[in-house]
Amino acid sequence: MKKSFKRIVAVLLAVMMIVCSFPLTVLAADSNRTNINLQFGDVSNKKDTPKNYNVERRGASINDFVNYSGLNSTKLDYSNGKIAGYNKGDFFTVSVLVENVSKIAAAEVAIKYSDSISPAYVKNVSSGTAVVEYTDGSTAIDGFQPLEAITQQSGDAIHNKTHTLGETSYVDADKKIIHAKFAAQAGSDYADTSIITAGKQELTNTAVLATFMFKIVSDGDITFTLDTPETAYYLETIANGGKVDEYKTYVPKSEGAEAELDFMGKNEYNGSTSTSYTITFNDENGKVLQTGSYEEGTNVIAPALPAVTHDDEKHYTYSWDKEVVSPAAADATYTRVKTGAVHEWNQGVVTKEPTTTETGIKTYTCTFDGCGATKTETLDKLPEAHVHTWGEWKYNGDASFTSGTNYKNGTQTRTCTECGETETKEAPNTGLLYRRGNQLSLDSAILVKIMTTKSVVDYYDKVYMVAELNTTKGQTRSVIEDYDLYYNNQYARFTFDEITPFYLNEEVSYTIYGVKDGVTYWGPTYSYAATSYVQSQFNTYSKAKYPNSYKNLRNLLADIIWYGYKSQIYTGYGITNGKKIPMTDYITAEELACRTSGDLNLQNVGTSTYETIDNPSCMTGFSARMGSSVDLMITLAKKTTAAPDLKTVTVQVQKEGQAIEYFSYKNNPDMFKESGKYLIFYYNGVKGYEASTPVYIKLLDANGNVISNTRKCTIEGYCHTQINSTSASTSLKEVCDSIMRYAKSSAAYIANSKA
Repeated sequence: MKKSFKRIVAVLLAVMMIVCSFPLTVLAADSNRTNINLQFGDVSNKKDTPKNYNVERRGASINDFVNYSGLNSTKLDYSNGKIAGYNKGDFFTVSVLVENVSKIAAAEVAIKYSDSISPAYVKNVSSGTAVVEYTDGSTAIDGFQPLEAITQQSGDAIHNKTHTLGETSYVDADKKIIHAKFAAQAGSDYADTSIITAGKQELTNTAVLATFMFKIVSDGDITFTLDTPETAYYLETIANGGKVDEYKTYVPKSEGAEAELDFMGKNEYNGSTSTSYTITFNDENGKVLQTGSYEEGTNVIAPALPAVTHDDEKHYTYSWDKEVVSPAAADATYTRVKTGAVHEWNQGVVTKEPTTTETGIKTYTCTFDGCGATKTETLDKLPEAHVHTWGEWKYNGDASFTSGTNYKNGTQTRTCTECGETETKEAPNTGLLYRRGNQLSLDSAILVKIMTTKSVVDYYDKVYMVAELNTTKGQTRSVIEDYDLYYNNQYARFTFDEITPFYLNEEVSYTIYGVKDGVTYWGPTYSYAATSYVQSQFNTYSKAKYPNSYKNLRNLLADIIWYGYKSQIYTGYGITNGKKIPMTDYITAEELACRTSGDLNLQNVGTSTYETIDNPSCMTGFSARMGSSVDLMITLAKKTTAAPDLKTVTVQVQKEGQAIEYFSYKNNPDMFKESGKYLIFYYNGVKGYEASTPVYIKLLDANGNVISNTRKCTIEGYCHTQINSTSASTSLKEVCDSIMRYAKSSAAYIANSKA
């Protein structure tokens, strides 16, 4: 025997143990995978028909053997331990086929049989040859002793086209095992089974491993078992890389019972109550990777999924379209899914440093586990030695603010004027250069006070606020540098006083700026409309918390909205920035109904000669101007030719019960306006609730001498005059009425809030 069994492929079946070595060619483990098939057949002594079995000599060739082997004998129906039509004394064959394999180097077949049958073989008799039951005293053909081997019943089916294989065969009567081993003959590596012409059949990639003969010796069931059934539940191949339980199992094993087989049809097991399921695994293109039949309760082993793959753009992972159910419980098909995701590049590593003469390389690696993809980028050559000439730092305006603990400082950048290289660093405190609160004051004017943290203000050399009001009449842009301190000096408050009543519903944007070391910084812009304050006060000011001032505040809020509404009508101010006009729509009808009504009982207490002097050289006139506040408008005029230049005159103003104030064209130019031969002085110091408070006006020359009579005037007096005028327009009368209602509700609110 040339070959040893050094490359054994173990195939363990219920009725037999089959060991095969497939060193060269085994078909792919898919729908054509290697399989063991058992066939039952009949026995006769006639050589002239394909269904008969007869071997005349031990050295028969493959063609002789297959022509007359059990392979081509009539297939018998075998079910539940019985062969249909066969009884005690009859002979039958069991042929063992291996399918879907083209080359075989070695094989081993062993059957443990039941008491109801006994091995049989061919022997010489006086009339020729006959099939007889095996006994210890029997004489085999060609001097082969029964205890030694039963040649014609095994072995010759596996060899090349002209020669037998080396083989050993034996019967162990005590253990009831019939056994055969085979190996390729001397000089051969394998037997070629790719195409074999066998009588009237042509076998393709199929070989008959052995044909055993048996005689039925009793009426019991015909069964076949293994000595060690607990290991006989799978078959396996080594040469094609198959897994242990990829292949068909013929062995059922019930609890506490020995493994047995029962064959019918093509002799696959069909005698158990267990159920088989077909489990198929496809790749992502629908091609079958693996399919097989699994007994219910046996483990389902899925093909290994490919490792992570990749291309330049993505990495790809593999999974099954649904969870693999194991043990087997139903027919199932699983499809492999290929999922792509863009690479997750790391920060990169410089794998070649750039120089002044050569570019460098930076390599990035995908951090996804198992991917391993890389990409590179070219690093520019290093510049020649260069001393930068830096320009001034410029703020990038990129600070952000959410809260006092959640903000981000901006950055500042400077640029080399020679090479254009830039340098960027943090701009400290810019994230906190932001509105930290706001207040609305309905005072002599409508005042919005924007607060920021005093500690941030102290960091800068200079801090100011820019307020921008955009309306259909143009833009008002105010730069406010002065601030007052608030809440134990923790906050700085900037005041904007350019909101006229008919702009109450317009949003004003506020931006705080800081200057440090010559660089100007700014924080995020905040927008706010005065009507937002009115709405919030209506919603949050409760009667339970403020029983004295609750009603008066609601009167005041409704009156200021009414004042704005009438101002819009009087000025002809229309829709702007998508705002809805009239302004009264910014509060509910119920809230608007809180405005005051009834007779105002206005009085005109003003006079141009409240106090007189001898020979006044100057005189004053009185009117009012409606803007962000209602200002006293005092006209200065010469009465005699000896009167001084009006620009040298000082205006003395005293609100009743308050300190005297002095104003001159030289010191307060913004409060004066030239109008021909007159000089007009605007006084905005009368607060909203002081509309009825008398104000006393007199003029002084450069030496402090009184040069005019004293004029007594009030905002109430102006409104009284206009409301009762026969020439004033209806809209002017209505706005004057709304001014006084707002003034009186403001005074009432202040009085009750202090009560």
